[in-house]
Amino acid sequence: MQKEIYYQETESITVAARKGEIVQIDSSKSEGHGSRIEEKGKLGHGFAKKRKRADKMARAAMARPFHGFAQKTKPGQQVFYEMLFDQEEMVDRVKEMIGMMHVPTQIGASMSITNRTIRNTNGLELSEKQSWVSYYAFNSHAGTEGYEYWEGRKDEKEWVRVARRAEELAMMWRNAAQLEKDLPIVLSPRATSDLLSNLLVPNLSGISVLHDQSQLKLGKTIGSLTVTDAQLLHANAFDGEGVVHTQRKLIDKGEVTGFLHTIESAKQLGHELTGNAVRGWKNWPRPSPSDLIIEGKKTKPGKHLFVTDLSGTHTVNPISGDFSVEAHQAFILPNWEPVKPFMISGSLANLLDAKIVGEPEQRGRFFTPGLLAELSISK
Repeated sequence: MQKEIYYQETESITVAARKGEIVQIDSSKSEGHGSRIEEKGKLGHGFAKKRKRADKMARAAMARPFHGFAQKTKPGQQVFYEMLFDQEEMVDRVKEMIGMMHVPTQIGASMSITNRTIRNTNGLELSEKQSWVSYYAFNSHAGTEGYEYWEGRKDEKEWVRVARRAEELAMMWRNAAQLEKDLPIVLSPRATSDLLSNLLVPNLSGISVLHDQSQLKLGKTIGSLTVTDAQLLHANAFDGEGVVHTQRKLIDKGEVTGFLHTIESAKQLGHELTGNAVRGWKNWPRPSPSDLIIEGKKTKPGKHLFVTDLSGTHTVNPISGDFSVEAHQAFILPNWEPVKPFMISGSLANLLDAKIVGEPEQRGRFFTPGLLAELSISK
């Protein structure tokens, strides 16, 4: 019999406001064990607050083929910043954000500290402490709106920047006009991240490759961009299975060179481990990027549509690679003329053949600049 125990403990504080009033103040603690047990080549998974209960549930769920556990190794570098973990402080920050906005429709702030440990019968035993802070702000009034968010490990009064940017976008987007003429489209870093999170990330998963559901084929060329999986904002000392992350190019100037793996997908495909398994104590490990760096040929477009916000990105089809979404908020640059919403459509291949515009920003799991892509417009 072989065995793996994953333990996670998370303390969190969440504060939310609606229409200028605090409506939620939560402090919580979650902890539990995720147990995976192998017997006679079969693997079972169970989870519970108590380890013995998790073990019992795992033994009752022997259904999956066993592909091994991580070998004993040294952890990577832990990324943890000490922060003021205080509920009253978070409430004060949200109140400050409210005071900076004309119509603070929705505001939220959260912070958490997580301790996690993984052990297995191969002698692996790793522990790590993580910190996390995030803010968002949305205002909507008189036919205009603005939205901004930030998430990270180390807070440098980011709540102030978020509130100011949401207010700024709302003021800039007042009196938006109907789009009269098709122009080249540049997706902002935020819009690029929202779209690629739902379109590219599933295609980079080793599990998708196993089930023949990926548009990407090893050694084949799609577009011209370079996509590298690296540890930036989401760095950790080890992944959800105890494997240390390995930075690598997944797409190199359009050529597909790798995928994101758990032990299960890597072993079945005959690929190297990448350290990309993510999980909580209740979850089975699944492949996910650390941070995807987007690089390519730079360009300086002339007059163009700059899309700051997309709606409907959850409706994209990662299997076909096609999408049709709403450019919810856009401006005609260089004069920042506000434009009413319109529809744009294209494919994953269009995005991966885009040109780079501006400087990169960390947005979600992407470190990306804006993308100038050949997309279709319907008004």
